[in-house]
Amino acid sequence: MGTRFTEMGPERREFIEKQKMFLNGTTPPDGRVNVFQKRMVSLPALDANRVVWLYLTDSGNESAVHVVENDRLIIMFCAFEGSPLALRLGGHAQAIYP
Repeated sequence: MGTRFTEMGPERREFIEKQKMFLNGTTPPDGRVNVFQKRMVSLPALDANRVVWLYLTDSGNESAVHVVENDRLIIMFCAFEGSPLALRLGGHAQAIYP
């Protein structure tokens, strides 16, 4: 069974910074889950509980639509080198437009 943390902490932040990709999961209020992989470009931590994800839409805009309808978001990182680890960040997303 996984362990829940109240904050990211330095070890988990360091793990996130080393990743090359992550998985993103969103869902509308009454619909199918949308999960896709994204190349790790930048996901800086604002503090112990918040990250910023710069997401410029590409082939689809399903995640952005889901965030407007239902702000739940999961970001998952998987270790492909070293010790096995799957780390999920779960919370609420907010779309910020230029």
